[in-house]
Amino acid sequence: MSKRLIVAVVVLSLLLVSISGACSQSPTPTPTSAPVATVTPTPAPQTVKIGYGGAFSGSGSAWSLAGMRGFQMAVQDVNNAGGFLVGSQRYMIAPDIIDAAYNTDGGRAGAERLIFQDNVKMMIMFGTATCLGAQQVTEPNGALLLAMTGSNALIQGNNPNTFRITLALDEAGTEIYSYTLKNFPNNTRMISVASNDPTGKSVMSSFEPLIATLPYKYLGTQYYEPDTTDFYPFISKIMANNPDVMNIISLGANMGPFLKQLYENGYKGLKVMPVGAGGPGDFTVAGAAASEGVLYTRMWDWEGTLVPTIQRDLSRRYLQMSNGEAMIGYTLDVYDGVNALVAGMKASGSTDPAKVRDALAAGTQWPSAYWGTGQMQMKFGRRSATIYPEIIGTVKSGKMVNLAVMNPDGTQQ
Repeated sequence: MSKRLIVAVVVLSLLLVSISGACSQSPTPTPTSAPVATVTPTPAPQTVKIGYGGAFSGSGSAWSLAGMRGFQMAVQDVNNAGGFLVGSQRYMIAPDIIDAAYNTDGGRAGAERLIFQDNVKMMIMFGTATCLGAQQVTEPNGALLLAMTGSNALIQGNNPNTFRITLALDEAGTEIYSYTLKNFPNNTRMISVASNDPTGKSVMSSFEPLIATLPYKYLGTQYYEPDTTDFYPFISKIMANNPDVMNIISLGANMGPFLKQLYENGYKGLKVMPVGAGGPGDFTVAGAAASEGVLYTRMWDWEGTLVPTIQRDLSRRYLQMSNGEAMIGYTLDVYDGVNALVAGMKASGSTDPAKVRDALAAGTQWPSAYWGTGQMQMKFGRRSATIYPEIIGTVKSGKMVNLAVMNPDGTQQ
């Protein structure tokens, strides 16, 4: 074989091997992208309106303003915590605060404004007369009314959309008079003092069931005109009955002058305020001597004994909001009212006032400023109303002193 032929055979063999190797190799895979996870966007928070109405001047203003600050602190706490979930939707509170006069006309006008102009379907209103007026609008229009009133009148009858968020006089009276009966057994002749207006008369009607159970000789109720400043003739009429237990109701801004003039007229018996005074400032107006020994609920020494931490903290915040004016118990009631509405929305999974109403009526609970977080939770009890224990306080040598915590059944903690 010639050299040329040999070379050709070798070259051909190498070529065949090269082709065979190329054919036997697996094809290079085409690169693919990693799967991209689907991200569901978080829904933006929505807002739900909650209204607050009270008298910010004139009669009842001290109490209404105290409630308003409780409303503001509660809204601030809810929103600062990121709002709350109703189902999968997060909500923030849009507060709507209006000035509603301390009478039925003011309450009715305030509710009409909130419902028809501002589209508010859940509200807290302050004062018995104000709430009675508001209820004329809220009930037929399906709006939810949380009433700051010591009267049971608003939650009697067919008023399913109304809840009372403070103690009625018979409930507050059970607590404070259980204390007085135990500690002042020799005082036996009771007379009541109340304003001659829808607030005074409605609140007193709630006290009547309790009167029948108390072992006092009851001397009746004396009503004063709301614009009274000179109480001397009125007090002389009271003193003629020779009472030694005075059940003082709904004096509001008139409390200081009344106590002062009562002392000047020589009254020596018990002075009992089941629903409190307008505030500690009333004792300043009355003076230390006239205020000595007054027994009250709804306000106490917030830095003193028996006070839960949450109340002390709210009191300190309140002082900053009010330029040093002390907090009263009504602040806590309204603070709890906002949290009750939030709990009702969460429990019902809806902002529909009818569904929130049903959740509250079924016993939905919420952390209470009265009991303190982690202790107990307050819920709507009998008659669609809140029930809770209170501190009984007094004035000694011009200073407020906490005496005891009394339970709704009259027992002492």
